Amino acid sequence: MLALGTAVLVGMCVSCTPGHHSAGPTPTAAARAALARKTSLATVVVPVRGGFDAAAYDLDGHLQFWQYASGTWREAAQSTYPEDAGDGTGTFDESGVSVSGADLPGAPHAVFIVTGPFTGDGSGHVVVYGDGPQGWGVLDQQGRASLPSSGTGVSDNIMIYLGARFTGGTLETDLASGAFDEAFGSGFPVRSYWHWSGSGLVLDHDNIMTARPVPAATVTVLPLPSAAPPDGVYGVLVEGASEAGSGTVLLPGGPADAGITLTLRPARLQGCTSATACAIRPGTGQYTERPAADTLTDYPVVLADADKGREEISGPLWPLLGVAETVWPDEDSLLGTVDLDAPSAFASLGQSPWYIPQPLGVAALGRIPQPEPAEITFQHGRPVEIRLL
Repeated sequence: MLALGTAVLVGMCVSCTPGHHSAGPTPTAAARAALARKTSLATVVVPVRGGFDAAAYDLDGHLQFWQYASGTWREAAQSTYPEDAGDGTGTFDESGVSVSGADLPGAPHAVFIVTGPFTGDGSGHVVVYGDGPQGWGVLDQQGRASLPSSGTGVSDNIMIYLGARFTGGTLETDLASGAFDEAFGSGFPVRSYWHWSGSGLVLDHDNIMTARPVPAATVTVLPLPSAAPPDGVYGVLVEGASEAGSGTVLLPGGPADAGITLTLRPARLQGCTSATACAIRPGTGQYTERPAADTLTDYPVVLADADKGREEISGPLWPLLGVAETVWPDEDSLLGTVDLDAPSAFASLGQSPWYIPQPLGVAALGRIPQPEPAEITFQHGRPVEIRLL
């Protein structure tokens, strides 16, 4: 067993008085020192109600969970974390594993995040551990609504997340979307926020956008006057869509989203009810905008019911990127025809950050030409809604 040397403390100062220095070690430091006499593994100590919780780990896949109360540490459970999938069965990364922990509001015990190269293809880096009715073990997501403790270590079917972090009293997890390849999915994961309720973690909210029908409208708008115009609705031609810069794809604990840069040309749009029924008067110059990846966007779609024909549904902005092989037929094209040959990729709630309910009857996204006429709504100098016409 390969042990680590220096213990790591994650937590807060306990019983500290501002402006005064303690004559002896703080309770956290004393508890950590006492734990070091119990185990030679690296430790992460978290203050909790009534004492401390700790995770102890080495670089050979071993985990221990300890609890401290009434001046005494006791080992509560043993567990394991996944192997280094990139190096083959039975191997563990000797430098890339780390552990962090936090005391979530209402939880009786700490939650711990173990990060490492666990999948080999970049789609999973994180396993989460905690206590529950089944005891200490992997927190194994059940459907979309709950994240209970399995009471065991790793197994073949546990949930390995793309990333996880503690945010505002919640556990935030990123799951590589099943609708995309790893490179695209890492930038636009299914992101869930979990809070403690009763005896375990339950879903607080997520980033999944549910498509809805968009009423038809006749659009007549003036050209976008500037890169940061007054609040209002303006006409543009969308001439390009790309990921916003390099190095923005999500890493564990990384930025909120990959971001999208749109290249826009001002255009006066009149009588737009579809892409072929617009009177378009392009203006001069170009603007670039970086709206949020979940900016509300309306897409033309083709319905399975031929009598209904073409309609519009709401969605996020990222389908314009055209870099996901399972979404766009030509990976090199920015904008093109999208045929939902496998609608289950979007019709299954939780598999993608865009959920298209089956009752909408969507068979394919409509033709998205380049450039694409669109109306764009600005609030406080930023795009908040885009309607492709």
